[in-house]
Amino acid sequence: MAAISESEAGEVWKALREARVRSLYFGDMQARYGKCKQWVQGLSLVLSSGAVVSGAVVSMVGDLWSGVAPVLAGVVAIVNAIAIATSLDQKLVTLATLRTAWESLRIDLSHLWSHWYEDGAGERFDALQQRANDLGSMASFGAPWDRSAVARWERWVDAELGGEG
Repeated sequence: MAAISESEAGEVWKALREARVRSLYFGDMQARYGKCKQWVQGLSLVLSSGAVVSGAVVSMVGDLWSGVAPVLAGVVAIVNAIAIATSLDQKLVTLATLRTAWESLRIDLSHLWSHWYEDGAGERFDALQQRANDLGSMASFGAPWDRSAVARWERWVDAELGGEG
């Protein structure tokens, strides 16, 4: 395949737009899940810190401490179990990987958009489309999907691009 036709160049633009949306979306999700992890870690640290909690609680409730300590330990166990059950660490790794991969794809598509008329552009576009398909498969197995957040990023990218295409 030689160059891409003008009508096919529109497909490159659509793929470029989609890669930008996905990059921003997965970055957004990474930030959200990162904040969630910070809360889990902070709660776990505070509630499991015997020195901090025991000093404050003993001064407030005295003999009731013997009943409060197991409750706090239970809360820590539940918070940590939720973090483990939801694979929070793995989600963060997946989201970071997807963010970086979609941004790399966007850069490559942007270069192709600027050189769609050159020999070999069709083959490069086919390879980039395969990368996008692979990333879509990866996302479907390990990343959250929030349709409203995707729609928000689509509107943002459309405004950023000024309706070009």
